[in-house]
Amino acid sequence: MWSVLRPGGGGFCAEFYAKNKEALNRYYSLDLMKGEAAKAKELGCEALYMDPGWDTGLSTQVWDAERLGPMDQYVKMLRDVYGLRGVSLWCSLAGVPPTIGDVSGVSARGAGHRKDGNPVPLLLCQASPAYIDTKEKRLLELCKNGAVFLMF
Repeated sequence: MWSVLRPGGGGFCAEFYAKNKEALNRYYSLDLMKGEAAKAKELGCEALYMDPGWDTGLSTQVWDAERLGPMDQYVKMLRDVYGLRGVSLWCSLAGVPPTIGDVSGVSARGAGHRKDGNPVPLLLCQASPAYIDTKEKRLLELCKNGAVFLMF
């Protein structure tokens, strides 16, 4: 498996998704991914591993079709042109609080509270049936469209 990482190592943090779409377009474009797929083929890999940056936002598990094209077509291209079985995707099972990219407003109590002591809005309840159902549907959709390995 060949790994796609941003320059300097590691995937994209929430800050990139929220504040820097230009960086995602520059470092995670379709043309650059084709170059990485060519490296994977040359090395005899079976899949192209993609760190955070392939989805519409950190931990959404929604393929960024606007930037990378429809997932099924992307995987078909990997198979037809590079002989790869599909993609391997980094997927967080957890929800991501909005403070993950900017902790300046977080209290010493942790990422779930602001400095004023109030809870951070939009935290996801990972035990919620709606959250679990949505996460399951998104992961199954990724597999249906060509994800051969999911890293949690």
